This record gives sequence, structure tokens and C-alpha cells, in this order.
Amino acid sequence: MGLSTRSASLEPGRSKLDTLSVVEERIALLTSPGQDGDTLRIAFMGDSTADPPARIDSLPFRLDERLRSWQPEGPPAEVYSLAAPALGSVTYHFLAPDIIAAEPDLIVWQVAFAHTNSYWLRGNTHHEFAGQLSILDLADLALLPIHHLDLSADDLLEYKLLMAPGLRSLWAWTVEEQSRVQKARNALEKGLVGEESIGPELGFGRMEALNQNGRQLVRIEGRARFAGKRAIHQQGEGLRGLRPDHVVARILGKTLALFRDAEIPVVIYLNPINIEYLRSIGVVDEDLLRTSVETYRSVAAEYGATFIDFHDALPDASFVDAQGHFHRTEAFDAAGRMIDRIQPAVTNELDRIVRRRASAQSLPSSQSGR
Repeated sequence: MGLSTRSASLEPGRSKLDTLSVVEERIALLTSPGQDGDTLRIAFMGDSTADPPARIDSLPFRLDERLRSWQPEGPPAEVYSLAAPALGSVTYHFLAPDIIAAEPDLIVWQVAFAHTNSYWLRGNTHHEFAGQLSILDLADLALLPIHHLDLSADDLLEYKLLMAPGLRSLWAWTVEEQSRVQKARNALEKGLVGEESIGPELGFGRMEALNQNGRQLVRIEGRARFAGKRAIHQQGEGLRGLRPDHVVARILGKTLALFRDAEIPVVIYLNPINIEYLRSIGVVDEDLLRTSVETYRSVAAEYGATFIDFHDALPDASFVDAQGHFHRTEAFDAAGRMIDRIQPAVTNELDRIVRRRASAQSLPSSQSGR
């Protein structure tokens, strides 16, 4: 069961399969049975920058707060966060059938340049979630250049098999045991060489990790930033000119087509990058950057989604780390600035939904009056 190693973590029980279980629980909360039939339900999809632990910086939480006063006389609206660490465009394609089955009225979806970097695509894309797709969907996906995701048609079929109800629990157990073995191995190595010593293999590994961090990170006023080539790599194709034929753009289009066919409107926003810092170190080609933004915009437009570009919306001081997580400062409310632009797009879609509902409800009475 070699594929299971992709899920393994150094902490027992902390695997991508656990993340899937969390997302499944959130999708279940979104599902309409048991909910107020008049309530408009908004699914918010994104990674940890969209929904960090601090509620004041959580976009789903802030949007939900804003929508409480959206339409005092009309139906209420609630925001359900489906965001979780490292969930990107490809992962949400795997989850799309489950999200559609939950029948949200509207989707807000974060996309990001970082979701196109090679580490994300090959090691951080939650490949295991592909098992959620139907065989036909898997066959359609296999026609794309999925080798860029470090996937093959055989992998997809194996994930489908492992996600079967009778095997998934066994797979999860195997992943957890792998992580326990990894922890036990590290503990054994420490024990063999003594509490105060570090064995050569572990020692060299740690030294190399420290050296890599030293080469890749700089600190500016106490905040970590990626240096040089690492800063470019973090943004993936964003700084190289993402084009519509890239596998991420194509999968994004396929997912939007599914939502469009299910008649679920989508508001897409392009996540902020630390453009101020990236420009200061001279790694931004403005033409290539513009190409990437326009690719996201054009894919959204092709499938009828609303697109909001935030790539240059936040100053350097808003970013708390090199990975692009942002926070509130005394001078600048990053999440608030973004919600200021997301909310009007969302309320426009909600207004359309309310008008369609009213029109559909009035149709039988008008017909009977003829």
C-alpha cells in the first residue's frame, strides 16, 4: 500500500485522511435537510489563509457577520466554512460532487498562485481526495496532464478503491501506524545515542534543514520572508505567467463547469500575495504577472463566475509569515479590506437568488389566475 505514505504525518492520526473527515463533517453541516428552508447557504472554500484559527482574520466568519444586516426583511444568509489548511483548486475539484450534493445557494472560492507551485501540486494537493470522484469523473480527469500533479491513471483508480467503505478505515489505520513507526524510529535513535546526543543521521538531517532555512528565509522587522528563488517558487506559475492550458487552470474550469451545470453561482477571489516585498527584491515581471491574473479572470468569466483580484491588495506589513498568511495590524485590517469587496459581489448574487425564488413562487399563482 505504497500510496498511503503520501498521507503519513509525523504526528499519529494527523493525516490528509483526517482532513478529509473534517471537510466531510463541514459539508454535512451545509447539507439542506434540517436547515431552515428559507436560509441562503454560502459555502466558503479556501486554504488556511482564508480561515485561520484567529476568528478576527477568518474571511468566512467576517463575511457571515456582515451578512447579518444584508436584508432585514428578507431571508437570512449563513456562511459555512469548507476551508482547511492546504486545500487548493485541485483538491476542491475532488470534493466538488459532495459539495454540489449539499446544494449550497452560493459558493465563495479562494484561488491562489501558491496552489500552482510544484511542492503544492506534487505533495500538498491531497491526492487521496481523488477517491471521492466517480469512475467517469476519474476517467475525464485522467485525460489531463496529471503527471504534473505526480499522479497517474493507476493512482486515481487505486485511490477510488481505497476510498471504498470497507477499505477506507483500514487505509486510515495503516496511515496512522506508519506515522507511529516514524515517531518510534526517531525516539529509538535518540535513545540509542543518549538523551543529550543526536545520532548522525538525525543530526545531519537537522543541520541540512537549518541550512536550507538559512538560505531561503530572511527576517524583516521580525517577520519571515522567502528570499530570491524561493520567493519565486512559492508563487508557482503566478510569477511565470500562468496560462489557460496549465493543468490547474484546466481543472479549475472543469470544476466551475460542474457548479454552473448545478446552477450554483460562484464568486472567485485571487488571494493576496506580498507584491510589495516581491517587487522590492526584483522578482516580479509585470507582464507575466498580468498574464496569470488574466488567466484566472478569463476562466472565471468563461463559466459565469464573478472574479475579484486581490493579488496586490495588501501591504507587506499585513503578512505575518513567508507562506502568505495575513493578519490585522493597528494600521490595517486585512480581512476587513477584502470583505469590503467580497460582500457586494456576494449580496449581488443573493439578490438574484431571491428574485428567482420570488419569480418561481409567483408562477403557479399567475398561471392559475388565467
